[in-house]
Amino acid sequence: MDVEQAIRQRVTVRDFKPDPVPKAVIEKILSAARWAPSQRNRQMWRFIVIQERAMLERIAALSGSAGHIAKAPVAIAMVMTEAKGMYQIDAGRAVQQMELMAWSLGLGMCFVGGFDKDAVKQALGIPAAMELVTVMDFGYRTDAEAGKKRLPLSELVSKETYGNKKWE
Repeated sequence: MDVEQAIRQRVTVRDFKPDPVPKAVIEKILSAARWAPSQRNRQMWRFIVIQERAMLERIAALSGSAGHIAKAPVAIAMVMTEAKGMYQIDAGRAVQQMELMAWSLGLGMCFVGGFDKDAVKQALGIPAAMELVTVMDFGYRTDAEAGKKRLPLSELVSKETYGNKKWE
């Protein structure tokens, strides 16, 4: 699958096949994040791979509407060593690369942002000084994904000044 195809097809997935995700596949996803650009090449991200059912269920219980984590074969928590500068952008770059790699390998995923950060950090043994960005669950996709609808560029893009619709 090429990059454009992955970008156009990728949707958020909350329902996974029960099949385990092999270590080699997880390593490809993590490696994609590792190669993401970061401010001054600081690479402040760290990752926790979660596969034990009890921990997945515990994280799901602390994640509000993210009960799907409990049924996923694997989740990856992303932690930033420092919460300063443009760490959110660096985290977003790494997350996007993980998502595209996972999709190209036949997996779906969901970025989870609504959770009790302190409780999840405690459950995962994350030091207080580090910033928990997300817990993403991954698994092989079912056939239930719907296509994503996108506005045309003519509704999104202005030329030279905001609202100038001469992009068309």
